[in-house]
Amino acid sequence: MNTKRPNYFTGQFLKESDFNDDQAYQIAALRQHNKSQHTWGVADGLDVTFKAGSPIAHVTEGAAIDADGKMIYLAAGGVDLDFSKSASAATVFSASPA
Repeated sequence: MNTKRPNYFTGQFLKESDFNDDQAYQIAALRQHNKSQHTWGVADGLDVTFKAGSPIAHVTEGAAIDADGKMIYLAAGGVDLDFSKSASAATVFSASPA
């Protein structure tokens, strides 16, 4: 971790950069913890549902950690993904074998 931890003292005049440095330190420390102490992947939720033959998939709310230790959150309600304009696949799932 390259970020230096801020060292505050009573009577110190704080500038915007001091608060930014503090946040950068906290974020870097959390990412380092996530990367070294946890396996990347889905932590909670993020279930994917779809209807056979439809190009729409629904991902539910949830959280994950990527390979760099960054937290990924999907808000309440989830999101619908439309693959109909995707260059790689127009159908998310087909009930019959390919």
